[in-house]
Amino acid sequence: SFKIDTQFLKLIFDKVKFSRLYKINSDIFFRTLMIFFAFSWFTSKSATSSDLMLATNSVLINLFWFISYALDGFSNSAETLVGQAIGARHLEMYKKAIKVTSIMAVIFAVIFVVVYGFAGEYFVSVLTPLESIQNLAKDYLPWLIFIPLVGIACFQLDGIFFGATESRIMRNMMFLSFVAYSFAVYFLPKLFDNHGLWMALYVFLIVRAITLFWHLPKIAKKLETNSNSIQ
Repeated sequence: SFKIDTQFLKLIFDKVKFSRLYKINSDIFFRTLMIFFAFSWFTSKSATSSDLMLATNSVLINLFWFISYALDGFSNSAETLVGQAIGARHLEMYKKAIKVTSIMAVIFAVIFVVVYGFAGEYFVSVLTPLESIQNLAKDYLPWLIFIPLVGIACFQLDGIFFGATESRIMRNMMFLSFVAYSFAVYFLPKLFDNHGLWMALYVFLIVRAITLFWHLPKIAKKLETNSNSIQ
């Protein structure tokens, strides 16, 4: 006969744990939504310039996504290792996880800078055969070349905060970053045209990194407190 494991059901429907899971997922959802709106706005502003500018930015942003997906591997590693360290309440393991994954991420970010610096035009030509787009992309390629060094900090910090399940901080700092980006994307293109639009994207990434880094010591402090409490 089929028997229901009541202890298992209690574990699944634990109100406290379920509520925390709901809050974490809600925070992550709103954080992701703001990222979606930020890049959608980037595309929308590109379209207001011209079809050629929209096509050019679309090619360059696709190369940016390639960078982000590649560097996200180190972010995911940081997320896993930080989560294990916090689960074990091991401060040194936590610090080592951040150090090792961040060093590797920076190394690969530098490699991307070098590769895009030497072969950026080639990658653009792979994505589009149109010479008009290729020629215009040359003007904005430097923004793409250096974006790994700008973006690596917020990518890594995302992984650390994910691993620490500090979703509220991530959501709130993303909101601040989106507000800063909103001002930048509204005013900078008026002053510097499409260069201003790429400046705004840099603002978005830099503010994300700065605001998350500001809260980073809280994780170590909380972990140290928890470690001392079980000794």
